[in-house]
Amino acid sequence: MSVLLFRHAESEWNIQEHLIGWSQPHLHLTDKWKRQAEALGFRLKWEIDEGFMQVPHSISSPDAFRHQETAQIVCDILGIPHGTIISDNRLAEQCQWDWEWKVRADIYTPAMCAAINLTNGNHRPPNGGESQVDVSDRMENWLNSLKDGNHWGFSSTLAISALIQRLVWGYPWKAFLHNVGNASISEIAKKPIWWWILRFGDWSHTLRIK
Repeated sequence: MSVLLFRHAESEWNIQEHLIGWSQPHLHLTDKWKRQAEALGFRLKWEIDEGFMQVPHSISSPDAFRHQETAQIVCDILGIPHGTIISDNRLAEQCQWDWEWKVRADIYTPAMCAAINLTNGNHRPPNGGESQVDVSDRMENWLNSLKDGNHWGFSSTLAISALIQRLVWGYPWKAFLHNVGNASISEIAKKPIWWWILRFGDWSHTLRIK
């Protein structure tokens, strides 16, 4: 089984780096950085045309606009109908509820970060937020629901990192240490029973986009 995970292209939140904003479904891609999604699409088209990969057996994406828009742009370039995209919120980013849209420095103080680090990824933001372990649980649940073949999933940075951390290193609570760039490619494969990282956060196709 081969699974490719793509982070969405740059969204309206990504240019507000001082704010916490993870799961908001209403955020769109920026006009300027829709080219990131196009670059991803052309990269995948080239890899398929050259025989480095196959057309996917399934394409999944959360309902959030930024994920759906990225997936749709990629599908347009590959000539894949939008109706092929399966809506699946198990691929969504970590939800931080009460902390979302708050100033990052006000929430993630040194004392708060130290307290979070002591929980081994089980800390949940107040009033229904998800922990890193929660995110890796649902990401792994999505992965285990796939049948043998080649599958694509559009997701977000911490969700992708949490899944790969769990599969390869056995724990998800250091996922925040990894920066998976916008419109990047991460690829894992099961050979025969172990998961292997074939690439992680490859965003070389977007490097010339300014």
